Amino acid sequence: MKALFSWMLSCTLMPCFLYGQESPSDKLFEGLGSEEFIIREGAQAELLAWALKSPQFATPKILKLFQEDNDPEVRKRALEILKGLGNIDYLSDGQGYLGILMEEEPLDAAQGGQVRFGIRVLDVMKGSPAEQADLKIGDLIVSLDGKGWEAAGAVTMFRGAVAAKKPLAEVTLMVQRAQGDPIGITVKLGKRPIPDLWAGGDLGLLEQQAKELHFKQWLKKQQEE
Repeated sequence: MKALFSWMLSCTLMPCFLYGQESPSDKLFEGLGSEEFIIREGAQAELLAWALKSPQFATPKILKLFQEDNDPEVRKRALEILKGLGNIDYLSDGQGYLGILMEEEPLDAAQGGQVRFGIRVLDVMKGSPAEQADLKIGDLIVSLDGKGWEAAGAVTMFRGAVAAKKPLAEVTLMVQRAQGDPIGITVKLGKRPIPDLWAGGDLGLLEQQAKELHFKQWLKKQQEE
């Protein structure tokens, strides 16, 4: 508790870099090598928050720590901060991804007698954005961001609409679950690691492999600049 109080006090006395200052104080960098675990954790978290707000300014500073600091603990934590930056870069482009196996299903007739269609969830991939948002097998999706489907081909339209969005974008699904009233579920989309995840394999492992490959390439690029 004393260590935590000291850390909070030291942060209070530091310049408030998260609100516009380009670089935190030296004390925060020194915190990465502190003998107190809670101080090391706090320093890493705050430096990552700063780095995500100012990646162009922060990346070379953190990279220098990773490459040149004599303390292996500092280098280890600098590497974790760099991974955080690399993950954001990984998610900065690509197609949005939900993570469900689905089929379209006719609903009741819309006004004028035209049949509407919904998306029935047949499976939810483990570790996917859909699972994290608590979508369940058997759910019936009746709209995406307020738009339903009044023609066959709902699955194709739904898949295209999700893929057209960027990773980390949020979408709202109206879902009919069992016999209850439709509920709104907000999903933060992920990034599709490979073209066809349902061809086989574990999503968590596939995504981790994709992130690791991307990070190696990203880190190499940073080191060459």
